[in-house]
Amino acid sequence: MNIIEKKDIDFDSLSKYECTVHTESNLFYDDNYMYKMFNEDASKSYLLRKKVKLEALSDGTPLDSAILPIDIIMDNKVLSGYTMNYIKNATPIFKFNSKNNSINDFFRLMYGVSLSLRNIHNDPRNIVVGDLSISNIIFDENMKHYFSDFDSVMIGKLHEDRVPLALDRYARRCGLNRYDINKSTDRLCLILATLFVVFNKSIEEVSMREYDKTAEKVETIKNMRQIVVELKKHNAPVSDFPYLDELISDSVSQTKKKIKTTTENIQNIR
Repeated sequence: MNIIEKKDIDFDSLSKYECTVHTESNLFYDDNYMYKMFNEDASKSYLLRKKVKLEALSDGTPLDSAILPIDIIMDNKVLSGYTMNYIKNATPIFKFNSKNNSINDFFRLMYGVSLSLRNIHNDPRNIVVGDLSISNIIFDENMKHYFSDFDSVMIGKLHEDRVPLALDRYARRCGLNRYDINKSTDRLCLILATLFVVFNKSIEEVSMREYDKTAEKVETIKNMRQIVVELKKHNAPVSDFPYLDELISDSVSQTKKKIKTTTENIQNIR
């Protein structure tokens, strides 16, 4: 990957991307690229691990829908940040309903996200997303999805940098202070993120009566019922979970066919 010196970047010509999620960095962008600049107080060991991870991500076949690093930005031989493609007018999935009210469209989007996650898991570099949250899956105006904040993934022997709050809360409810991050936890996180968007709250806050009312109208939610029951038991550690695409209704996932969509939307099925 190419190296850019921080001193050669005209930050005055860039726009700052306002985002409260990225506490470890500041984001800037122009018409084509996003510049992720790590905080100046980041430790040398942290930046060294990031540099090795960025190099590993850039070495190999591009990943479907993952926003990968393009150039690394150095400051006096120390990693300062990196560049990646800027996705214009991107929306995180937790704001899906602000762009589109169709529950079928949402599940079609998430079906594609799940297939992309499979592709990531099958990559020979042994990648686990780790921080697979409702903030780190985004989509553009054409409903194309992307995995963002990809420098935080686990790749090979390099551990993930963060885990989603939803996963941390679930594990603690099961009495786990420590747990392994793996492909199954990625699958669980995608399920938790999907349920959050549908119900507009954590699945823990959804009663089974409310859940079943929605399941009567939405086949995919009905398909996920047994998993939700198990999640609510709080007596087992994180175990094996299916990919989300295995649970999504066939009538929704067949995106190439014209489907008669329901007039129900995400908002009025709650």
